Amino acid sequence: QAEDGIRDLVRSRGLGDVYKRQPEGRVVPKDKWEEEGVGKGHIGIGKLAKETNFPVVVSGASGSELLWPRGNYLPYFKPWKRQEVSLCCEYLGAVNEETFRYSTDEIMEGVRRCVLRAEKQTGIER
Repeated sequence: QAEDGIRDLVRSRGLGDVYKRQPEGRVVPKDKWEEEGVGKGHIGIGKLAKETNFPVVVSGASGSELLWPRGNYLPYFKPWKRQEVSLCCEYLGAVNEETFRYSTDEIMEGVRRCVLRAEKQTGIER
């Protein structure tokens, strides 16, 4: 359904459609971490937000790269040593900046704020 929604983005089926995009959506190796926490978003998320005028909720995580290391088939569990993972979310509402790039940048700034809050909770520093 989400892929159909993205393809048909301005046509709602009246089902309380949820559109989900993950601009990063991947575990980034520590040696490639950006100084500010996240990379530059692709303008598709700004276009989707601007053209649909749907509310946007962003999220950022910390600790997931240690719980489920890149390339592992399964998460890494040690019953005697728990790995703290934090996920922070922020409601941005409708994002309708002047251009798709500005909308994307506003969304990514929200993601950065979420990552920073999550890092404070886990104590994992960049």
